[in-house]
Amino acid sequence: MKVEKKVFGTQGEYVYQLTNDHDLTLRVTNYGARVVSLKWEKAEQEVVIIPGFASAAEYRKQDVYFGATIGRVAGRIANAKAELNGQEYQFDKVEGPHSHHGGFQGFHNQLWQATYTIERDQIHFIFSYTSVDGESGYPGKLNVAVHYYLTNTNEWRIQYEAKSDQDTFFNPTNHAYFYTGLHEKTNHAVRLHVKASRYTPIQSDGIPLTIASVANTAFDLRDDSGVDLLACLASEDEQIRLVAGIDHGFVLDKREEDEPAVWLDTPHYRLKMFTDRPSTVIYTFNGADEHRNMDNQLICQHDVIAFETQVLPDAVHHDNFGNVILKKDELFYSTTAFQFLIK
Repeated sequence: MKVEKKVFGTQGEYVYQLTNDHDLTLRVTNYGARVVSLKWEKAEQEVVIIPGFASAAEYRKQDVYFGATIGRVAGRIANAKAELNGQEYQFDKVEGPHSHHGGFQGFHNQLWQATYTIERDQIHFIFSYTSVDGESGYPGKLNVAVHYYLTNTNEWRIQYEAKSDQDTFFNPTNHAYFYTGLHEKTNHAVRLHVKASRYTPIQSDGIPLTIASVANTAFDLRDDSGVDLLACLASEDEQIRLVAGIDHGFVLDKREEDEPAVWLDTPHYRLKMFTDRPSTVIYTFNGADEHRNMDNQLICQHDVIAFETQVLPDAVHHDNFGNVILKKDELFYSTTAFQFLIK
């Protein structure tokens, strides 16, 4: 197992290449505590699992959320405001009147401190950051750490830790995109399984409306053999058509300890996701004209998919969506893990 460090930009950005004993390589950067790429070299064939850009400048230019740690609060907050302890807080208005992914000074735009250790069967990488009181409108000084583990069992594991000196709002996630390659149209269908009986229909601006059953909708992805993702995205379901794909929260069902919340099967690899978070937002990169040149290949509509584990977006305005309040001096701790099998 090894770690290599290289310059990734002109403003103090570095990229770290973590490689396990099976040639699975995870590249991460202190800019946004983000995953730059995840690839596997096998039999002289490169399998891209998470595609990435070549520099920090490219992330700033093309998409600041790709691969990034998101916070303080992931997702949209309606009208960019919320109440806590009788006081109303105003956040950055990122999408029209709404806040999104922590605001302009969110975690994705910060330089994080980086340390790591190489252990017997894993590399343990730690990003840490202090978000000052009032940053993007959020109360309290928040100390946060994101731990990335790359293991010899071909697992990428994320652990979040945080503590605030005031009551605050906190709901982090990671915005890595996993390559599906749907535009390749191979004979092998991309299949998706999500163990969730409920989801959140949304308005056209992405704000969730309520929690509803997935039964008899395109969002019923519970089939044990998985659902054909291409067929799902071609559905005439009103919610699919609204945003040209999936950009919705799924409330995860209870599972056995060894049972994944999500699995994805592509022509090149299989992914299993485990999490202690109550829900995940699934986003299928829906913009038809938002092509990206990543890893020397064109990423087209629906070619990548994100699994953003979190409490449901806009929970501050819905009593039944979950809790995103982090109490003063309370320790926040959460884990999400992705396991990979290359075909």
